[in-house]
Amino acid sequence: MNFRQTPPPISTIRPLTLPPMRRFTLPSGMTFLFYDRCDKDIANISVIVNGGFAEATSPAIAVLAADMQREGSRSMSGAEIASHLDFNGAWIKSSPSSHHTRHSIFTLRHRLKNVLPVFADLIFHPSFPEQELTVRRESLARNIEVSRSNVAYLSRCRSEKMIMGENHPLATEDTPDDIRRITADDLKRFHSAHAGASAVTVLICADISEDEIREIIDIFNIAALQSNPSSLRCRTFNPMAPSGAEPDLIRLENASQSSVVLTLPAIPRSHPDYLPLHMTVFALGGYFGSRLMLNIREDKGLTYGISASLQGYIDDSYIEIAAETDNAHTGRLIDEVRSELSRLSSDPCHGDELTRIRQAAQATQVAVLDSPLAITNHHATTILSGLPDGYFEAKQQAIRSLTPDIIAEMASRYLRPELLRIAITGNPVNI
Repeated sequence: MNFRQTPPPISTIRPLTLPPMRRFTLPSGMTFLFYDRCDKDIANISVIVNGGFAEATSPAIAVLAADMQREGSRSMSGAEIASHLDFNGAWIKSSPSSHHTRHSIFTLRHRLKNVLPVFADLIFHPSFPEQELTVRRESLARNIEVSRSNVAYLSRCRSEKMIMGENHPLATEDTPDDIRRITADDLKRFHSAHAGASAVTVLICADISEDEIREIIDIFNIAALQSNPSSLRCRTFNPMAPSGAEPDLIRLENASQSSVVLTLPAIPRSHPDYLPLHMTVFALGGYFGSRLMLNIREDKGLTYGISASLQGYIDDSYIEIAAETDNAHTGRLIDEVRSELSRLSSDPCHGDELTRIRQAAQATQVAVLDSPLAITNHHATTILSGLPDGYFEAKQQAIRSLTPDIIAEMASRYLRPELLRIAITGNPVNI
């Protein structure tokens, strides 16, 4: 039993390489990406369609359009689709993002031919039946009603308006009544404006033959060509327009704690400082041993958890710091965050702390290569987030080359306390 008493040696992670996916682009513009070094029994196919929250006239339209596509197609009802998928051991998941909607199916490889025509049909030919829409629409409206009493939800919504701009489409907030007014025609218009062949990328993770690849291409191509989309809309680009830096408080008298979301303007992914800034924000609050966690949670005991992240979008990006705390400690928590922002430039990470940061960041890179599904998912994220070519390798280089001087420079340039936008929801004392 000695092996249980002796920890394994710690070794340095060697440079990693993201396996590529084979690419095919049809004359219609539809693109296919294949990764075939997969489990022989499982298949996963993800279809990414242009059009997400920014392109919808309300976020709820994008959410409902994604949810409703499994509720019926031109050839099957929602009940028939569910029965067919269950019989074949398959399940699907649909979700919108800032500029895309992603539909994924997971199934047994030998059942792929049975479920793929149904999957393609519901993507390109959804029926949006009224009865099912009524149920899902009301469910979403009630979820929003519940969320509007949640301090974290309210502070995040307010924070997004402060850092993006009141009229930014990604900061739009639907009321329950707005959701209840959405019709099937609204969903059909949104779908028709984006679900054309040229606006679709299909990612396939399966151990399949060349003949099977051609069959998959034919299934999706035929389904797309048989659709009748309207004039496809281009993806919208909306630069962020931060508002003034005065704190914004939403007071809830009965709240037992306050939610605090602090944001800072940042830079687009194309900027040469993006990855060094990403690593600096990671050091600030991106892992359990970060500066914010060690000070505000472990030392001061002001919160159960606090995090900092660089929120990168295709359009722009911003830095977000979020935590919940007792109403009596809200002001102190904000002061400590300001202090840590300043300390990163005057006393940057070095020595063992810098080693821990590199190891924690590199571990997240290793997780990308954990399985064929994880590898395929990273390629999907590249599309959804607009990552530049070579991002995976460039991030590793940023991790290896991180120094105290880089952290200090990024902190002094971008993590400036006077630029903080602060949104608070709760019943804080002395704010």
